[in-house]
Amino acid sequence: MQQYKLDHLAKIVKDATVPPSNYFANEGIPFVNSEHWGLLKNIQYLPKIQHPIEQDIYLTKVPAGTVLIHSIEKAYHICQQELYIGKNIIAIIPCQSMILSEYLFYYLQAQPLVIEEIEQQIVQLPSIETQQKLIARFAQWQAILEQIQKILTTLPQLEQYMLTENIYLLRLQKEQKELIEKFKWIGDIHKVLLYNMTKKVN
Repeated sequence: MQQYKLDHLAKIVKDATVPPSNYFANEGIPFVNSEHWGLLKNIQYLPKIQHPIEQDIYLTKVPAGTVLIHSIEKAYHICQQELYIGKNIIAIIPCQSMILSEYLFYYLQAQPLVIEEIEQQIVQLPSIETQQKLIARFAQWQAILEQIQKILTTLPQLEQYMLTENIYLLRLQKEQKELIEKFKWIGDIHKVLLYNMTKKVN
């Protein structure tokens, strides 16, 4: 397995400037900065920059497959489409013939990363075929972690449900006991009535 510095495997873009407000429109290419990072899961809600527009010092566009890093929160995202990036966003555009976006995405998250020295980050680089196998394995682990997180999130609700069910069960058991006692009481009256009727007949 070979080792490379990150800037030998990818183009790294950071310190993007903020476009003027008149660049934004209702339709166009999505724009993301640190303030809008949370909207990447619902990309249709991101601000948009009108297209086409002249490329100038205010605009930094990255292609699909780019790995984005929130430089403050150290959060990661893979672009599914081209985006404009802004303040506090680092874009890593991998050379796909050498390193796959998904492999780089998972690899960087598993390493101690110093943002100021990101260009010098050492990357262990297996073959493309091995990268594909590792990506499949990482995806499986990610799915398992998401399932565990979902279970942990629902545990308080489950506990509340169980508590409610137990209270309901105890109430039913109490009502059942009361009914049994009533039936016993009715049965005793029935026995007394039968006894009296038999005694009168005799």
